[in-house]
Amino acid sequence: IRQRKASGLIIANFMVRNVTQNAQAIHSAKASIQEAVDCVYAQLPNDIEMRLHLCKAKGCKELVIRDTEGYCSRHRAQKYHKMTTKKRAIAKKKAQLEKKHKEELLQQQQQQSMQFMSRQHTQFQFQPTSQQQQQQQMNNCYGQQHQQQQQTRARAQTDYKQQKKKQIKQ
Repeated sequence: IRQRKASGLIIANFMVRNVTQNAQAIHSAKASIQEAVDCVYAQLPNDIEMRLHLCKAKGCKELVIRDTEGYCSRHRAQKYHKMTTKKRAIAKKKAQLEKKHKEELLQQQQQQSMQFMSRQHTQFQFQPTSQQQQQQQMNNCYGQQHQQQQQTRARAQTDYKQQKKKQIKQ
C-alpha cells in the first residue's frame, strides 16, 4: 500500500506469489485476490471510495492482473493478436506484389529477347549470303594462317638440316 504524493490517493496492490502457469491456478489466484479486495472494501468507512483497476475494454469487468496497458489478459491478447494478424497480412501482400513485379520484369525480358531474336532472324533471312561469305572469309583466314605456319616450320627444318650437314663436314 502506498500513497501518491501528487493526487493524495492511496494505492493498494494485491498480488499472489508463485502462481503456476495453468488455468486452474490462475483462476484460483484471481478468486483469492477478489476475496481480499472484498474484505478490504467491507472494512472501509462510508466516506472513503474504492475504485478497482478494471479492464478498459467496453463492457468488460475483469480485474487487471498486472499493468498490461489497462486491459485484462483476454483483451490484451486480442489486441496484440489483431496487430500481428494485420502485420502478417501486410507482409504477405507486399511479398505478393514483389513476386508479381518480378514476374512482370521476367516477362518483359523474355519479350525483349524474343523481339531481338526475331529481328536477327529477319536480318538473316534478308542476307543469307553475307553469313556464308563471312564463314568463307574466316575459313580463308584460318587457312592462310595454317599455311604460313606450315611454311615457317618447313624453313626451320631445312635450316636445321643444313646446319647439321655443315657440322658434319667440319
